[in-house]
Amino acid sequence: FCVVPNGGKYDDDNVSGKIGFEYDFAAQSMLYVTAKNGFRAGGLTAGTETTYKPEELTAYEIGTRNRFSDGRVQLNASAFYWDYQDQQLSQLQAYRVAGALCNGCQTSYPFNVNGDLYGVETDLQMLVGSSGTFNTNVLWTKGKLDSTPNLVNSAGVTGPLFNIDRYNLPEWSVNAGYDHRIAMANSGSLN
Repeated sequence: FCVVPNGGKYDDDNVSGKIGFEYDFAAQSMLYVTAKNGFRAGGLTAGTETTYKPEELTAYEIGTRNRFSDGRVQLNASAFYWDYQDQQLSQLQAYRVAGALCNGCQTSYPFNVNGDLYGVETDLQMLVGSSGTFNTNVLWTKGKLDSTPNLVNSAGVTGPLFNIDRYNLPEWSVNAGYDHRIAMANSGSLN
């Protein structure tokens, strides 16, 4: 059993908000615009002397929501841009104890990086007959990270990476489904 002292300290506060406007350009159609900011507290990593900053996100979105065919068809579409300051990502890094590098030791802990994420999303829902619903969602996304912390590659070279594509971010995501409701004799239903 090993006890590693934690020498970190962390304290912060934040106020976040949202503003939005919408315009109904037809009885069943609207256009909207939103801007909002969010916050995730920073902290410290147990067993290390590593602290990380709070994450701040400013998000912009413009979109439209529409219903057609007496409400049987709903089509929504939006475009968004997210601007991250000090986003908290986790990455395998060298382990330090009491300020000294632990030879051959690595751990995963948060680091902060600026970057962005943007995309377009569409959502379609249609009633099929009197008891079915078809839905589909298509999302296209891209994003960049401004830099990474120093990394060690297989050759032992350390250094940051700059202007890299976001990892674990699919460019395309497509989902579709069908839900069918079956009326039961006791006034319930089975989906």
